[in-house]
Amino acid sequence: MVFNKFSAVTLILMALGICTTVGFADARETKIEQNIQSWSVGMGATRIIYNPESSGAIISVNNPNDYPVLVQSKVSTASKREPAPFVVTPPLFRLDAHQQSNLRIIMTGDASAKDRETLYWLCATGIPPKQDEAWAKDVKINNADVAVINVKIKASQCIKLLVRPAAIKGHPEQQATSVIWSVEGGKLKATNPTPYYMNLTSLKVDGQDIYSPELISPMSSTLYSMNGKHPGKVVWEIVNDFGGMSGPFESPVH
Repeated sequence: MVFNKFSAVTLILMALGICTTVGFADARETKIEQNIQSWSVGMGATRIIYNPESSGAIISVNNPNDYPVLVQSKVSTASKREPAPFVVTPPLFRLDAHQQSNLRIIMTGDASAKDRETLYWLCATGIPPKQDEAWAKDVKINNADVAVINVKIKASQCIKLLVRPAAIKGHPEQQATSVIWSVEGGKLKATNPTPYYMNLTSLKVDGQDIYSPELISPMSSTLYSMNGKHPGKVVWEIVNDFGGMSGPFESPVH
């Protein structure tokens, strides 16, 4: 009976695509335990402002866990589906428990527009080990007398990497009020004529919150759903270069 329950749980986890490591003992005496470990890493900032004329950028990465983690890092395009023309060093390394190291990001090609910011993503992933891998020798192995379902969650942290050409001066908050708000097709339209990404953290239309406001790309526009009446005033806040909030900013709807 214990074996059947164990098999059923294992099959469910496999169907969900969760990486599992299973240890068996005698089915008649086996106790079943579940051990969940998240192989996460942290980074020292929420964004990188990258000058394409520089020799690269550096950001810290830390291991908050009580066990070592294998860290893999890469830069992707705005869709997070394609690799970007950057290299990250080191691309793969072991980071011991509660330790910190640095990543260096270097552009390898012409990866940005000349008159506006270009968005990429830097992602750092903690990779779970297999028990026979040499780098994981310090990871605790469970008691063989207990059948354990080791649920290992491979966690990634991604932050924005904004390539900002040297010709662009100032900061996004200095031009946030340049965003033009209007109505198009029954929706609120935000037009951003600036060279900066406007990363909204809050957006209110006549005092009502619009949830999960998106980035407004430079020299582009974004539409937001709203009720049927024509709005009078918009209030919004954005993220600045240091990850803090700037604003609130106000504007009438044209």
